[in-house]
Amino acid sequence: LFVYSLTKSKVAALISSVFLAVIPAYIFRTMPGIPDHEPIGMFSFFLALFVYTLGLNFLDKEEKGKSPLLKTILYSTALGLLSVLTIASWGGISNFLFMIIPFSFGLFWILKTQLHLSEQQEEKHFFNYLVFYIGWFISIFLFSLIFGYGFKETLGRVVLASTSILTGFFLLFILVDFFLIKKDSILKDKWKKYRILVSFVGTILLGIIALFIVYGGVSSIFGDAINRLLHPFGIDRVSVTV
Repeated sequence: LFVYSLTKSKVAALISSVFLAVIPAYIFRTMPGIPDHEPIGMFSFFLALFVYTLGLNFLDKEEKGKSPLLKTILYSTALGLLSVLTIASWGGISNFLFMIIPFSFGLFWILKTQLHLSEQQEEKHFFNYLVFYIGWFISIFLFSLIFGYGFKETLGRVVLASTSILTGFFLLFILVDFFLIKKDSILKDKWKKYRILVSFVGTILLGIIALFIVYGGVSSIFGDAINRLLHPFGIDRVSVTV
């Protein structure tokens, strides 16, 4: 379902399913009777990505005569619930959610805002994009309380961890970029075509200030974040095999 919703190709969906069906490591973790948490973790992970792609497909098209804001909130809330369920069932695989979703949505935001602005279309879509990401972010904290996670624990896992730093980065980036879009008079005409670059620079500066407040520095978490992004599975024997 996830691959089909992403590619709209039954062939691609079938091939991907066959790959998963024959991979030994996947078979071991999903066979009946396995006394561990991986099966529910993988189910939650792929279901979260499936709902995420449905949400993006919804945001990508215009639905006249309906309530796009309400549906946007429902999609983001469902994604938040499934993200927390993934954390609760298999914390290791949830790290990939907080790399895939922020990075891909950041690209989605950049491409769609550039397209709408270049074609001088209405900017109402930008608000729905913003609501979707912020709704996902807030719902993670709300559902984490239901699952017994404290606010600080959730903040450390979802925003401040080296594997999830992209979540906070792109949240801040989208807020900064949305502000510059709405207040376009802030930028001079010669700088408006570099809006994305200005937003990135502003986000980095604000992020560095926040990290200095929280950690007293940025070198350690940036180094760890880069290492995690390059080696998401880890490099030691236990991380690679388990």
